[in-house]
Amino acid sequence: MTLLLPGLRGPGTRKRGPLFERFWRHVLVTEEGCWGWIGASVNGGYGVLGNGSRKSHLVKAHRVSWMIHFGAIPKGMHVLHHCDNRPCTNPAHLFLGTDLDNQRDAKAKGRHVKPPVHYGADNHRSRVTPEQVRFIRHVHAAGKASSTDLAWLLNTGITPGGIKLIVNPNSKSWRYV
Repeated sequence: MTLLLPGLRGPGTRKRGPLFERFWRHVLVTEEGCWGWIGASVNGGYGVLGNGSRKSHLVKAHRVSWMIHFGAIPKGMHVLHHCDNRPCTNPAHLFLGTDLDNQRDAKAKGRHVKPPVHYGADNHRSRVTPEQVRFIRHVHAAGKASSTDLAWLLNTGITPGGIKLIVNPNSKSWRYV
């Protein structure tokens, strides 16, 4: 059986061989469970191989494994891993799912954790200190200087728009000051 992907010319037309033969050259089958991909990888460990077209589009190895063992992947579906091991190509560890299924799976397995958002002085890109924020608010409340004047006066790289965010009572950036 020869597996052809869209854009593949067919067996014997490429010196590298049919896709399924090239696939098996890079799979390390173990008895522990996962079948490791020992070929090229991208995106943090997903195995890839060229689909055989002249433009050499890459196909993820676990998707090729699915097609070899179960047939075509329906449009809009993803091939997901039960084992969460990106290089794994074991068909017993793979299942089909939608975008929403993929997100729910990631969340259920604790991989969908958002990093904390740091505001004010805790943000590494902050241009001003809490003391400067108090100064900006005091001067602005007194009406003694514009946002442009304050940005120029502080000379920290903060823009007039950044000054406006500081004096805005609804801004999250320096709410705690």
